Amino acid sequence: MRARCFSCRPKCRTPRNDPPAASASSSERRRNPTELDGFSWYCDNCGNRLFLERVPVANIETELPAIFSRFYSSIEHRTCSACGTVMAAPA
Repeated sequence: MRARCFSCRPKCRTPRNDPPAASASSSERRRNPTELDGFSWYCDNCGNRLFLERVPVANIETELPAIFSRFYSSIEHRTCSACGTVMAAPA
């Protein structure tokens, strides 16, 4: 198996062509408590951004499930405004 390294600038989208079994690691600089993290979802059909939530995150392990829940529980958030495709919620 070959490893691949990907680095990106702030606010950049990561590639979507990783294999299903891919894993990721992230290292970041220390941030101010007032800085916001952005969580975006994109349409699988046309690439349009479906939803963006920017929030201060103190503990990603405990706060991430609520962010994902807010997105996946809303059909409005999961429906593409450009092409009408609805992203399926996880089973």
